[in-house]
Amino acid sequence: MKARLRLRAPLAGAWLALLLAGCSVEISSPQLAATATIAATIASPPAALPTILQPGNPVALLTPTPRPTTAQGAIATPRSGLPTPLPLPGSAAGAWAALQLRGQALLSNGSHGVFSIDLASGAKTTLFTPPENSHLTAALRAPDGTQMVLCYAPPPADGKVQRGFTGLYLLPAAGGAEPLALVDNAAGQEAYFMPVWSPDGKYLYYSHVVADAAFQNNVERMQFPDGAAEVLVQNAYRPALSADGTQLAYLGVDAESFALGVFIAAADGSAARQLVPPEAFYTLDEIFFAADGSAVYVSTVGDYTPQPLSWLDRLLGVGIAGAHSVPSDWWRADVRTGALQRITDVQGIGLHGSPLGASGRILFRSHQGLFTAQADGSALQHLLALEALGSLQWFP
Repeated sequence: MKARLRLRAPLAGAWLALLLAGCSVEISSPQLAATATIAATIASPPAALPTILQPGNPVALLTPTPRPTTAQGAIATPRSGLPTPLPLPGSAAGAWAALQLRGQALLSNGSHGVFSIDLASGAKTTLFTPPENSHLTAALRAPDGTQMVLCYAPPPADGKVQRGFTGLYLLPAAGGAEPLALVDNAAGQEAYFMPVWSPDGKYLYYSHVVADAAFQNNVERMQFPDGAAEVLVQNAYRPALSADGTQLAYLGVDAESFALGVFIAAADGSAARQLVPPEAFYTLDEIFFAADGSAVYVSTVGDYTPQPLSWLDRLLGVGIAGAHSVPSDWWRADVRTGALQRITDVQGIGLHGSPLGASGRILFRSHQGLFTAQADGSALQHLLALEALGSLQWFP
């Protein structure tokens, strides 16, 4: 993938701001507060959505099923059929305890900070509360359990406007300290985000966007803690690693259409192959590997068609940005065959997910809260509500 995503220089910063705005959004009601927009519009959604997609001719083989829509076509009403949050363990009903979940969920929650949830007891521990006028989008615990990496922008000096260009910062796993810069955004118009640790803790993978004239958009890694940055894939972002560390998945951006596809490669970015073609969906958002590495979970908008760009938009170099507030759902892509199967119908915004260890379950979050389900999407349970969008990581 040698081509780079090209946006006109005045729009590059706006695209990056939109992307970062989508990483951490406060939730005040079932609908999201308005966020920054770019010159891209969403058409009214059709009254059908795809369910199963097989390799070969992905667009022709979509199978439609009914789905509610809105008059504006911007954000669909959350499904009334979603399960209600389960009572916490130890309560009168105690239904959550019956799931026999294990381990911890680490969540970043925008201005509400970073906290962990004990999945057996439901106990919540606050680890970091960001200061006013800072910007926090993600928190990921290191494999050795001693520290975590934050996607974070501290408050600007002298009360200046927070622009949200995040760097990578370190924080003790137990909190109780100020974040220490690992990689800051000294160049200004750039951001480091969507980090992931290699299972052995030797490498930190991340997305790096520089909003210059060429709009650099790379998946990189660094040898932790002080290695030089290594560009693995150009014109790509959102890396994900398999549990054994041998497979790297990422979203690749088509330089002409701006469509996103899923690619699989070796851990160093070599031997890349396409898993989900760009034409399969309107856009793709989040990816993570199944616990055994046999599949990649993909959150996607599969039933919304954007309005075509006008001749003026095309002349100005406007592209349809992937960051959005349109409801998405989880699909499961077989790593060997590329076969896709839809596994949820939650219409969630800001989906992030993680395998729940070797339990055969997955854990995910959206604007509706924290959920768990079987690997095939069955036995969906709504665990609790959340105040904002952000990252999610399961650890033992």
